[in-house]
Amino acid sequence: MGTLTARKGPPSNLTVITENGNIYSFTLTYETEVANFTFILSEDQAIGTIPLSAIEKITGKTYTDVKERLPDNKVRDTSYRQTSLPNNTNYSEVKIEAFRSSAKSTKIQDKTKMDKGLYDVNKKDYYGIFCENNYVQPPKIKDASNTVNLIKVQLNNILKDRSELYFVLEIKNNSEIDYKVKRLRFFVKSRKNNSKLEIEQLYLYNLFKTISAHSKNNLVFVSKKFQLAADQKVYVLLEEEDGQRSVLLPLDIVDEINRI
Repeated sequence: MGTLTARKGPPSNLTVITENGNIYSFTLTYETEVANFTFILSEDQAIGTIPLSAIEKITGKTYTDVKERLPDNKVRDTSYRQTSLPNNTNYSEVKIEAFRSSAKSTKIQDKTKMDKGLYDVNKKDYYGIFCENNYVQPPKIKDASNTVNLIKVQLNNILKDRSELYFVLEIKNNSEIDYKVKRLRFFVKSRKNNSKLEIEQLYLYNLFKTISAHSKNNLVFVSKKFQLAADQKVYVLLEEEDGQRSVLLPLDIVDEINRI
């Protein structure tokens, strides 16, 4: 049981994991009038499950404690379940920090402690949660876009969390033809000696395999935190599969990278 307090703002999302490992995802949109305040959810509506062993490591709750409170026919195995997703997507599984609860208490465990636990247990799960909560953002960096043949790549924001950087990107396909993505790459290049170094991808969230005509794709590229010299630029390369519409986006973001 929990209560959320919200305020007027742009559309957002909420992901919840229950005590027995079910994962539910919600879209939150501000409305002046609300027609329905109550929704009854069934297990069939869960988008997946998280292993009970992971919940145990994060919350301190033992697998037996959780298992004993479930009917025999509801005990889940400890593998992830993924349901079918909409066409033209390869979304990462959506997960959220586990909540600590017991039969006698519904008190939420300290968020910082939970975050640290999940980060230590499974970094990719942690990255997925962070990206899910931040992948849709308004542009906050000036002159950070490039368009080639009506395909636009734009950097909306750069976030730092722990020792990682999160590059929040938006791809717009303003053409009449679907865009099939081959891959997305990041480089650091020096103006002085023309040397080029590829930035290692730790995690890539929500990059579509195909971006339909007249649509957009919000995504996040995750890398280790790094610093830039004054003469260095970051380049984002979006490559098209079997096409000529690859987009190279140069980013003069030394100040943004070095101050976060």
